Amino acid sequence: MSQFGLGDHVALKRDLTVYGLVQLTHTDSNAPFGIDAWTGHVDVPPEVLEEFFATGIPPEGYVYVEFVHDRIGCCLVNENDLVLVSRAFGLGDIVKQEGSSLTGTVINVSETYILEPVFPRNSSTRPPTCSETCPSTMPEHFQHPNPHILLYNIPAREIKRAQDVLSGDSIIYGNWLGRVEDVEYDTVVMLTDSSVVVIVGSFGLNMPAPVSSKPFITVPQLNCLWQPDVLGAIQGWPNTIPVEHPQRGDFVIVDREYLRVGKWLSGSYNPSTPLEGIVLDCRAHDVIVEWVSTNTQGSDPPDATRMPRQEITIYEDIRTFRDFPDVRLKKDVILYDTGRMPIKPVEQRAISGEAGSAHNQASCHDAHNSGDGYSGQELEVGMHVKFRDPSAAAMKYQGIGGISHGKLLRATEHASRSWDLNEYTIVFMQQSATVMWQDGSVTTADSISLTHFPNIDDEILPTNIVLRREGMQQRPIQQNGKVIGPAKVFDEMTFFEGPHDLLPTGAGVVQSVDPREKIARVRWFKAPKLELRGPEQTLAPGSRFGAIGDEVEDVSLIEIYPCFSRQRGDICVLAPPGPFKISQNELSKSSLSDPATVASMFSQTPDPGANASLRWRPSWASSKASTTREQGKRAGRFDWIGQILSLGLDGLITVRLGASQPCRDVLLDADSIIAVLASRHYWGDDDTTFSLMDLDSWGDSDFLYTAENRPISETIEYEGGERLDNDSGDENWVSDDDQVFEDAQEELHDQDGGLDLSEASERPGNAATSQRPLFELEKVPGSEPPAQFLVLDQQPPSDQFGLYTSAAAPGLKRILKEHQILATSLPEGEIYVRTYESRIDLLRCLIIGPRDTPYEHAPFLVDLCLPANFPEAPPSAHFHSWTRGLGRINPNLYEEGKVCLSLLGTWSAKRESEKWSNKATLLQVLVSLQGLVFVKRPFYNEAGFEKYEYSGAYTSESDSYSEQAFVMSRGFLKSALLRPPGGLEDILAWLYLPHDISNPSNSLLGTVIERGKLLMQRSEEARANHDDSLVDSAGAKDDETKVFLKPLSRGASVMLRRVIGELQTQFDLFLAESAKLTSDDDDEKIDDS
Repeated sequence: MSQFGLGDHVALKRDLTVYGLVQLTHTDSNAPFGIDAWTGHVDVPPEVLEEFFATGIPPEGYVYVEFVHDRIGCCLVNENDLVLVSRAFGLGDIVKQEGSSLTGTVINVSETYILEPVFPRNSSTRPPTCSETCPSTMPEHFQHPNPHILLYNIPAREIKRAQDVLSGDSIIYGNWLGRVEDVEYDTVVMLTDSSVVVIVGSFGLNMPAPVSSKPFITVPQLNCLWQPDVLGAIQGWPNTIPVEHPQRGDFVIVDREYLRVGKWLSGSYNPSTPLEGIVLDCRAHDVIVEWVSTNTQGSDPPDATRMPRQEITIYEDIRTFRDFPDVRLKKDVILYDTGRMPIKPVEQRAISGEAGSAHNQASCHDAHNSGDGYSGQELEVGMHVKFRDPSAAAMKYQGIGGISHGKLLRATEHASRSWDLNEYTIVFMQQSATVMWQDGSVTTADSISLTHFPNIDDEILPTNIVLRREGMQQRPIQQNGKVIGPAKVFDEMTFFEGPHDLLPTGAGVVQSVDPREKIARVRWFKAPKLELRGPEQTLAPGSRFGAIGDEVEDVSLIEIYPCFSRQRGDICVLAPPGPFKISQNELSKSSLSDPATVASMFSQTPDPGANASLRWRPSWASSKASTTREQGKRAGRFDWIGQILSLGLDGLITVRLGASQPCRDVLLDADSIIAVLASRHYWGDDDTTFSLMDLDSWGDSDFLYTAENRPISETIEYEGGERLDNDSGDENWVSDDDQVFEDAQEELHDQDGGLDLSEASERPGNAATSQRPLFELEKVPGSEPPAQFLVLDQQPPSDQFGLYTSAAAPGLKRILKEHQILATSLPEGEIYVRTYESRIDLLRCLIIGPRDTPYEHAPFLVDLCLPANFPEAPPSAHFHSWTRGLGRINPNLYEEGKVCLSLLGTWSAKRESEKWSNKATLLQVLVSLQGLVFVKRPFYNEAGFEKYEYSGAYTSESDSYSEQAFVMSRGFLKSALLRPPGGLEDILAWLYLPHDISNPSNSLLGTVIERGKLLMQRSEEARANHDDSLVDSAGAKDDETKVFLKPLSRGASVMLRRVIGELQTQFDLFLAESAKLTSDDDDEKIDDS
């Protein structure tokens, strides 16, 4: 397991003055390296470099470090050659601490810095150096050539980033909110003859590489060609490095072609003047923004033609300025400053005695004590900063111990020519993080003692808002939000297949979580009135959480449904109606400027000048939302936008209004936040839209592809509210005993004559027939074992993946060869395949979970679709997930149907033999799924975690994952038996039902029920005895080759008991009905005789 994470501040052990930030690790390599060359500060074997260049992923044991200055370069470094100097987290990050199995959420951070002043190269004043009287002020693992000039222990709230705009910043322009996607900068350079020139676009800038014995390494480009001219000789400098983003005070060398066409502020181009100088300024010239709209006229959608252009300038004089004071922001532009602090803390409300008295749990007071809360500015080592109040800083930092050591030094006017160069480079930072742990306890520790937790599936944590599954309903809608069917009982399978509204009856706030027992303590709202619109789960008109009650209940994690994944640190938009519950003491008694100025949000199609990939999600508008933009301007406040600072155990949310005057914190109801500007991208359909505006998405969002851009593994698609495959999927997968119902789209088709209404009395929900499906399997012909492979002379079932795509025409000879292989080589009793005479390009595959794994005895359905160019291209695969919205049952199998497997081309292969080729077969695909996906420890199938399986790392997470997969797979069995998928009825009947009702235990279903009961019983005994030894599916631990599971937690036992109980009830009814039929047959025989 890597000892370093992304963003870690590290230094070379043999030279602590060479330090930088980790940008890539073996397991965290999402961003490609974009450096043309680097300095070989340490020796790296050639084969390691070759692997890195080929994959872009540092080999195990190595990390990719970008050092704090371009002149130092970057390097691939062995972890043993580095020392961790500092580590930083942001609000909302999920962390762990060594020696604890708990995960936690960062709820506050405190940062201090060591700053180095920016001294121009041509400054006539040489900076002072240390003498014998100077104190020792350097922290561990940090060295600097001149400690005398540094400023020590600078609090984060006193400084701000020097660069005006960076990608990812939030920007307000009039009534529009957006996120900066890209920036083009102009660089002001003062040459050696004191002339000043603007280099438009910052092109053609270089800096000299340091003279060093270390080798320079040139990186191959994407075209696999080496570019030896990256390191060029300019104006007598033997080696220069291109500069992509210069900072003030940098010494740069300018390419002559860009200098000649530069904008001259003083002086003019002189061919004899050296092409070198000091950077005086670097400002945003053009900013590319993804805009989201806020309406100013109540419920009427905003005029799309008024949306600002995607590419804008934010300065009034950026094209005409002649000096530093001339550069002014446009009046309607506000760059949201996440580092602003309120003058006074938020007032505290009365705290119930319930909150946090036991188990060292955080109280509501702790959760909302935000006056000293720091939301973070994402500052990092190497970044330039300025003091927010330079005069106050000059008064405060007069040196240490009565001498000039550590005294604030200002840049000389001679060096800067009146341009403000009083900036400082962060050379060291120290952060302490306050963490709320799963058990509700709160601790503060040095961030170095914490590590990022790779949260594979979203965990339920304290302060999360959750919904009670019991009684929850869902309502099908079109993509535009139009309701197309009645509300029905919540069923996760259909919920994930298409857009739905959610209609919960119960909502609460998680107080604490017992991860071992899978139990959450939830404090329920008294009478919530909620309607969540669409997959984004935005609150509908009139929705209210209301008052929170005093009831705190222990519930299984499987019985609650997480929603509103708003995180601390998110930029948010506030709802218009109602006053803030609590505000600053300094606020006047007059009402705040109505947030309705910009709060109402509407779906729209952006105009051509805006980014077409962004749109507002539907939300609600107040009839009172009539405050105009002009009134909002006169009020001088931007109270409609803020940053989430804390989430309370009482359901209240503290938001910092960082754009208002003055900055202040307010305490709001959970329903007062109508949108969150999140960083995740959610992709749409044909127009490939995604939204940065997201109020708590319902889960993992992957690409939804069009027919023209079909992936290897597809998902079911919707267009205009209609499924492209014309299938609801509901009739095959939903269990009757869950009081499920026919799908809304199916109902609409029925109204058009597509349904035989004579069957209505036998549909789910009818008490007289609600237990029929399991018995129906017994009527399926099954006196002989079903064939492993069979070509059916029937039409494919309506839920067959690929059915509603154009029939492919792969080579018949190859198809017949595949059929022959499948008919003779499938593992007996483990994998079954069906195809159709009318569609030989479609296959339905049933895989029975291997023994002694979390998937033991459970049925798993995978459909394959052969492309027209098969076998040159691999088949597409779709996994029918019956996880009931609880998350993935396996890291390789997604709820929406995606299957990750290297043989399918949906997962990167390490060796050529693992990739698809025209020699690969469908049998190989199925056997790979069985052997590589349905494994004993599926947690380690997650990307980057394979190597940890036998290292002892992440064992508790793996055990927890296996437990959940085991319980969910029992649910798969229930789903398959009660609503058998088409084409597989005879297989399921033969495999699971008893062939002799006089011996019901001699059946796979009977075995699953009996072993499940034993597991629950023995797990309870093990918990009482504090025995966490691994057990098998019956709770036995005698055979080490069969064990794969820890004794079940309380939460898992609750869910398994429910599933086993339902299976037992169905089984008993089946046996009773079968016995009755047998008795009736015997009576008929007697009568006939």
